[in-house]
This record gives sequence, C-alpha cells and structure tokens, in this order.
Amino acid sequence: MPGKKDAPGPGNLPPDSRPFVGRRDELAWLGEELVSGGRLLTLVGGGRVGKTRLALRAAGAARGVHPDGVWLVELSALRVGGQVPLAVMETLRLVDHSTGSAIEALSLWARDKRLLLVLDSCEHLLTDCVTLVADLLAAAPGLRVLATSRERLGMPGERVLAVGPGFAQRLVAGSSLAHPSAATASTSTSTPSLTGRATTVVRAGSGVQSAKNSR
Repeated sequence: MPGKKDAPGPGNLPPDSRPFVGRRDELAWLGEELVSGGRLLTLVGGGRVGKTRLALRAAGAARGVHPDGVWLVELSALRVGGQVPLAVMETLRLVDHSTGSAIEALSLWARDKRLLLVLDSCEHLLTDCVTLVADLLAAAPGLRVLATSRERLGMPGERVLAVGPGFAQRLVAGSSLAHPSAATASTSTSTPSLTGRATTVVRAGSGVQSAKNSR
C-alpha cells in the first residue's frame, strides 16, 4: 500500500470529500499495483459504472510514491486525432520550444521523473493513447499510467480491472486472468470476455473476484 495516503505534492487531482462506499478490495489491489505492480493499469467498463472515481481515489492514495506528481488528463472532450500528447503537455504545464514532436518532448522531460499519469476516457482515442503510452513507458522507467476506458488498450504488460455494477474482474496481459481470490460471491454468470472468449464473471457482494477463461 502507498506509504503516504493523500500526501500533498505536485499534481492536479480534484478534491473529493464525498464518502466512498464499497470497492475496498479493488482499491487495495490498485494500491498495491501502483506501488510495485505493473506500469500500465486500465479500468475497463461501461459508462457511469464508477471507473473515473475509482481511478481518482486510487491515484490520490498513491501520491506519496510518485514525488513528481499524480496528474489527471481528461480526454473526453477531445475529438481530433493527435491531440492526446498536447493534452498531456497542457496538464503538466509544459512549454515546448523544440522542433520535435510533442511525444518526443514529453519523453525527454519524463525520462528521470517518478510520476503517475491518469488518462481518463481513452476509448475514442485508443490508437493515440497506445502510441503515447508506449513511447512514454519506454523512455521513462519511473512513470506509471492508470487509464480508464470502455475498451482495454491491448498493450504488452497491461493489467486490466473490469469494473461493473457490483462486481470487478482482474485481468492481465495476454488475455489471462489473475489468480482468483477466495470466493465470497453468491452468484456467477458466464459472459463474453474482453477478448471474445467466454469468461466466468463472479458478481461479488464484496471483494474482487476473477475466474479462468473457458476454452
């Protein structure tokens, strides 16, 4: 778990004083991942299931292990391809006077930083997000990305938390599922997975549950 919950520092996360009910296990898993897990985490789910608020709560708790800041980049208003790197630069308050691309400038700036980027609402700009994230992760070993989307980014090493009303499901890169936690759910249903194969989704009353892909 992060060493300093909600510690002050660089960043632009909005304040949220509302009570956060439920999602305890999801927050615990995300907290561990943001400290010592994968460098690309994606919360996947339909609209209005709470992906953004879950991401912001987890990111806020991880401020203490990202001394160069936790930065929210809101992408929902963008409609034209190629704007994602510029949106990140604006969020980070960077001014580029070089002749290179925005991605090159970001990669150069971030290469010695320890920061967390929260890319919110990636689904309509997946190609741009994948390009940016791939370049930044390669250039900056201290950078992590927490994304929200209706679709996974589909990148190597991506760890995915599928979020829905009353349930969550952990997935890792390569379409394999994380090891199931102890079963506490009352019911389970078989639904299509994000990779097109049938996956048993445990609709948990509490806790993060997962099951293996059926072949």
